[in-house]
Amino acid sequence: MPDIDIHPMGPEDVDAVHAIEVACFPIPWSRESLMKETENACARYLVLCEDGRPAAYAGVWFVIDE
Repeated sequence: MPDIDIHPMGPEDVDAVHAIEVACFPIPWSRESLMKETENACARYLVLCEDGRPAAYAGVWFVIDE
């Protein structure tokens, strides 16, 4: 059974998350945009690692009145 870890996305995760973006989307977010999201007080991102390697991520923005 694989070792699964879920943690908040930090700067150390940006390259791996960007690789997932490139693999999944025709117009991926840039590394710079993802890095800014690690400092965005209105955003929360989680990274799922399988056996120590990022395998997935999820994110949400908290916007008042939406």
